[in-house]
Amino acid sequence: MLESARPAPDPPPFTTLAWRLCHLAGTVALRADYTVGSRAMTFDAYEMPGDAAAALAALRVAGAAWRSALVPTTDADLDRVGRSAFPGGSTPRCPSSTSPGG
Repeated sequence: MLESARPAPDPPPFTTLAWRLCHLAGTVALRADYTVGSRAMTFDAYEMPGDAAAALAALRVAGAAWRSALVPTTDADLDRVGRSAFPGGSTPRCPSSTSPGG
């Protein structure tokens, strides 16, 4: 499970390279799922890698899933607002769309 606090602490805590790799792998995996997958994946259910080798492997798998989502993307897909939006958007500072079918 990905560790997170809501609201985010201020100032943010120091993070390690391993934590950042795991966070990146999880985010990319979820983005791919919300673009062309089941739209059911959650950060709470994401299986956190336990070491650096597993984190790199998870990042490779997530990257391949994201590439598979992007390669067949059409211009119409790129114009569709909210096509890959997580529930609630990615961050309060970014515009988000959770439109049905988006």
